[in-house]
Amino acid sequence: YLVGCVYNFCTYHDSLRVKLYYMERGHEHRRWVPRTPAMAAEITDHRWTILELLSFRVLPPIPKNQDDHHG
Repeated sequence: YLVGCVYNFCTYHDSLRVKLYYMERGHEHRRWVPRTPAMAAEITDHRWTILELLSFRVLPPIPKNQDDHHG
């Protein structure tokens, strides 16, 4: 689980980079913008640090009501 999260949130992948075109002093330039898989999937807007990943708090699932019987 941890390795998968580091792979998707903390590691840039060359195959996911995109070209950014911009003008500077009247000349068009381009550069490559690196992205993680999570950035490419629009889950996040930045590469996470390992500390940020390990500090992220996931909410527990909402417990199912045991008294609620349907049928």
